[in-house]
Amino acid sequence: MHTRYSRARAPAAYARAYANHTPRGSHDIHSPKKYTTNFQLLSLGRRNDTMLTSIWADMGQFNRNNVVREVFNWVSNYLDVPSKHYGGNKPCPFAAAALDKQQVRIVIGGLSTVVHEASVWDDKYRLVLVAFEPDYEGNLTELCAAINKRLAGDDLVAIAFEPGEHEPEDPDLDPAQWGEVIDEAYPMVLLQRLSEVNRYSRLLERQGYYVNCSADFMKYVNERRCPHARIEEDQRQEEGSSQESG
Repeated sequence: MHTRYSRARAPAAYARAYANHTPRGSHDIHSPKKYTTNFQLLSLGRRNDTMLTSIWADMGQFNRNNVVREVFNWVSNYLDVPSKHYGGNKPCPFAAAALDKQQVRIVIGGLSTVVHEASVWDDKYRLVLVAFEPDYEGNLTELCAAINKRLAGDDLVAIAFEPGEHEPEDPDLDPAQWGEVIDEAYPMVLLQRLSEVNRYSRLLERQGYYVNCSADFMKYVNERRCPHARIEEDQRQEEGSSQESG
C-alpha cells in the first residue's frame, strides 16, 4: 500500500489534522463482501434494537473494529480513486487489491508491536498496519527513522503517520468525504517490504505520480530508496560530532 495521504495525519482526521506496549490483538482487513458480513454495515435493518444500539454506541470510539472500518473506507473512497494531485493516478493503486486478497493485517499496539511484527515477518501479509492510541505522544517519525536503519538489512521499512496541524498536500483528502469512523486522530505505522515499496514508487514516478508533491516529500522518497546511503551519512555526521567534542 504505497502512498502518502499526509505524513501528518492518521486515518480519522487526515485532513483535520510515520512506542510502547504489548500488542492487544489484531484483525485482518477483508474484502468488501466479507467486510460487510463481519460488521453488518449493510444489513442493520434486520438487527434488533439492542444490537443496533450496541453497534451505534461503538461508533466513533478508538478500537480495533473501528480502525478496520475506517481503513476500509479510506481505501475504497480515497486511495482507490484517481486524484489530480497524483497526476491522475490513484493515491494507492495497489491498496484495494491487497485488501481483497486479505494481504493486509491491522493490529492495535505500540512501538514494541512494530518491532515484534518485523521480527516475525514471513510475507503472509504485504502490509501490517499498527494503530497507536490517540493519546500517544512519542515522535514516531524519528523513532521509525531509527528503526529503519536496522530494518533495511531485512528488506523492511516502517512508515510513520502522525496527527498534526498542517493541511495535507492533496486537497481532496477530506475525511468527511471518504468516511471517517473514529472521532480522534491517531498515529499509525505501516510495515512493508522495502524493495516492494521502492519498486512501486519508481513505477508510479514514471506515470507522473509525484508531479505535485513537495520537495520535502521527494527528499523523503529518495532517502527511502537509498537507506544505506542515508545510514552512512548519519554515521559520518555522528563521527564528525564525536571528533569535534573530543
